[in-house]
Amino acid sequence: MKNIVLIDDDRLITVLVKAFLKNSDINLVTFNCPQQGLEYILNHKVDMCITDLMMPKLSGFDICNELLEKMNTVKLAVLSLKKLSINELHYLLDNNICYFNKPLQPKKFRAHLESLIYADDRYAKTITGIYAT
Repeated sequence: MKNIVLIDDDRLITVLVKAFLKNSDINLVTFNCPQQGLEYILNHKVDMCITDLMMPKLSGFDICNELLEKMNTVKLAVLSLKKLSINELHYLLDNNICYFNKPLQPKKFRAHLESLIYADDRYAKTITGIYAT
């Protein structure tokens, strides 16, 4: 079983993603407070973190930076409605961070997520990218 943490300040997104992953081999822990989610990841075994980019006080980019610095074994993915700048896209691609745009489509999201979480590290680097879900 893989452990994934989802951090999104929108409670509806955390409820929906939990429903998308129902009956899967994924243990999903959700947080609506970015600080609490980051603290959890830093103190537990987590295979992947999925975070919203636009949140108050602590952005998804802040969370990614912290995890890349302290826990570079955690796979990273971000969710956003925001149109990304070229620099933001380069940051995600350079750091092998997967990007999912909102609104999420359940079947596509689950398929892409499962391909990322179950891929070995060498393969994951080749499939990390921008997904129009």
